[in-house]
Amino acid sequence: MKKEKRKPGLTPGAGAKGSKRGNDRGNEGGCEPGVVGTATRGTRGTSAAASESRSWKTSCLLGLLALALLFLWLKTIPHLPDAAPNAAVGQKLLSQFSSPLDVYEFTIKRVAESGQEEAIHLVRRGDVWTLADYYNYEANHPNRLPQALATLLGLTVLDVVEELSENADAVAVDAFHRQCGLLMPELPLASGDEGHTGTLVRVLNEEGDAIAALLIGCEPAESSPTRRLRYVRVPNQDTVYIVDFSAVANADAHGEQAIDVDALFSTRKMDWLDRDFLHLSRWNILHLVETRSEPDAAGTGVKLTQRVVYEQDATSAMDRVWTQVKASVLDANGKPEEQGALAAEETDNGHVNGLVEKLCRLRLVAVARKPSDVIPVFEQNRPFAELSPLAESLAAEGFCLLDHDPFDAASFLPLLTGVGGHCSLILKDHVCLNLLTGKTDSGGTRLLVYASFDPGYPAGPELVPKAGPGEYPDAGALEKENARRMEENRIRTSEFELQKSQGQKAVESWNRRLAPWLYYVEEEATGPDVTH
Repeated sequence: MKKEKRKPGLTPGAGAKGSKRGNDRGNEGGCEPGVVGTATRGTRGTSAAASESRSWKTSCLLGLLALALLFLWLKTIPHLPDAAPNAAVGQKLLSQFSSPLDVYEFTIKRVAESGQEEAIHLVRRGDVWTLADYYNYEANHPNRLPQALATLLGLTVLDVVEELSENADAVAVDAFHRQCGLLMPELPLASGDEGHTGTLVRVLNEEGDAIAALLIGCEPAESSPTRRLRYVRVPNQDTVYIVDFSAVANADAHGEQAIDVDALFSTRKMDWLDRDFLHLSRWNILHLVETRSEPDAAGTGVKLTQRVVYEQDATSAMDRVWTQVKASVLDANGKPEEQGALAAEETDNGHVNGLVEKLCRLRLVAVARKPSDVIPVFEQNRPFAELSPLAESLAAEGFCLLDHDPFDAASFLPLLTGVGGHCSLILKDHVCLNLLTGKTDSGGTRLLVYASFDPGYPAGPELVPKAGPGEYPDAGALEKENARRMEENRIRTSEFELQKSQGQKAVESWNRRLAPWLYYVEEEATGPDVTH
């Protein structure tokens, strides 16, 4: 019995279509029994009867001849074997892969049309997935990896394109795989093979053993924007299958829109990261402190020029109303000069809202790891004086270490700022998020971010004073009232300490995540001006 062979682009059941065409041809070659016209009503002539008899016999002979020719033609045309449909159709493709919890490594490899190799290597460390070939940065895209694993787990065979025997001609097999875009992505490639290699996906367990591997090729002719079909094969096997990626349950996060297979198994590192890495929301901002800067006279550093403190009006959050509560500039001698506060209607809300929108739309384009001796300073909120030996390396990225904060007369500690100035956002949990803007070039704008605890957080809670003897008619009432006030103060103190403790823990959490990295960001377009 012959093995089933079909070229890429043929739909399942092509042989059945051929049989139908044969039947159609047979019908075209036959004749229907003739219909003889009638004579005058009530009369049938002898010659008419004879003619009708001859016509009927001729029709029968022609019909029998057509059936005989049709039978001979069907015996000679190629047709599918009489065996049952291929048992693989409808079955799970990667039978050894049963649970995403078994996965500890996930790799993707492809060769671009330029001939350069592209790869992604994700490694699971505890409950965190990291990019092993990108500083071990966390692969924290919210759904990329779960989608990719769920898709592999749910793939079933839609059709077997060509099932090749072990003795098949190796040259013919390679030519067929080339046509399907299923050559292995291994360098060096033979001339002309660029663009004909597949995307190799491997899933490994904790011991480093492969529990699933798949080579994804090009799209068959039947594929469409809403039905994403692909040729696939298992590495080290020659059989080519068709699978429907858009049929996998829960693989598409965009409703009825079919998934983009190449994007799902992307080898671009940024596709596996959460580009909105700060998740800032203007609703969560209590105060914004903007510190502006400009190049110094020597052109080798920066000098600060102005600091403005804005407060968001929580009662007018829908209107995005800010109030300038404080502003300072530096005079000719570098001393701070107070400009005072402004009423809400006098504050430049357009400027403030534009700045907030810009900060909330920062998008990651790359990361770089800070030097190892810099990281603990930010992670543990230690004094910036410890950065002095590394000031030159920081300056190369556009971050300058000043002797002190010129806007704070009581401060004698060094201050770190950027050539583009810096902003401090005080959030509702009293975390102060400091964003320093460094150099900008084709790689993006450098951003250094660290957290500190709200410097304006009060030293203690607001307590209720004890009642005096003259406030109540007798000692018993006074004692009872003071006991009530003591309990009220205990509750206020407890709530104050709890809130402070939670804020300090939040600062530690932010710095554990932010301290190792220097971020390169781009500003996402905000569309039409919505600030006025």
